[in-house]
Amino acid sequence: MRNRIAVKKEEKGMEKRVSLGLMEQPVMRKETVSKQEEAEMREVFDRVTHIEGKYLATLELLKERVNALGGGKPLILHAQYPPRGDDDMLNLGNAAFPDQFGDKFSQIIEMFDPEWISFHLGFSCQKLLSRGQFDFAIAQSEIIPEEVLRQRMLKNIAFVRKTYLKRGNIILENLDYNPRDKSGAYEHVCDPDFIDRILTAGQCGMLLDIGHANCSAQNMGYDKVMEFIFKLPLEKVVEIHMSGAGAKDGLAHDTHHPINREGQPEVGYLEEILKSGRMTSLAAVTLETFEDIIPQLELLRNLLERSGWTIASL
Repeated sequence: MRNRIAVKKEEKGMEKRVSLGLMEQPVMRKETVSKQEEAEMREVFDRVTHIEGKYLATLELLKERVNALGGGKPLILHAQYPPRGDDDMLNLGNAAFPDQFGDKFSQIIEMFDPEWISFHLGFSCQKLLSRGQFDFAIAQSEIIPEEVLRQRMLKNIAFVRKTYLKRGNIILENLDYNPRDKSGAYEHVCDPDFIDRILTAGQCGMLLDIGHANCSAQNMGYDKVMEFIFKLPLEKVVEIHMSGAGAKDGLAHDTHHPINREGQPEVGYLEEILKSGRMTSLAAVTLETFEDIIPQLELLRNLLERSGWTIASL
């Protein structure tokens, strides 16, 4: 299956158009918000061309808020947490992955009819302990052999495409390697060759998380972060997540620091990626931080436009 976004670009003579968006903020899924919070959300919505949701249990509320305050900006889905609101994360490496969705997922897809849906690539274990989005997950079962894991992931990808998606567009996000997890939750899945094989066999695009790539490169012992990034299948990247990595106990961590914080290198990595000429399927860049939002969006807008991209809605 050809990437729908890539086909759109071909029809427009490869015009370099990209949507600039924001991952949902905690305030966007609050039951009740103040007038000041409403005003602040409107100001943010005015500066983006899409919003991304990741908490499937509260997507309906998010959609209502975006419609009311954001003029119905397009929503895309990053399916990270199950529709029931469990603390667990969805995991393509889990044989019980279809059961994590529950009946509500079909309603979500019907309601949103998303341009695509993205998932974490998946973990190398059946059971997983999530410790929140600012820390590594921990395996709660033994490591799955690489070929078994590959076949399981492909089966789960096929399940989502056949059962739920009208358009069939699925993109997978690279993870942040943790060398201290002796249980092996991150084995195989952060290797660029493994990532490319899954994307190719599953006919998926890629969601390049630059903060994750920064962590993986450092924690896997690469001398330069861009050496790792350029090994990834950048031609298949449909969306980019932007946030800043940090450090904890001597290990690179996905801390979601603002990308405009002094010393954060992620904007420089993005600029090198855009200059590479390999981003032929890129359709969206999404900011995934939770403070100082507007200056970061302006920073990304300026960089994208300076690099020859036009900011446009999906």
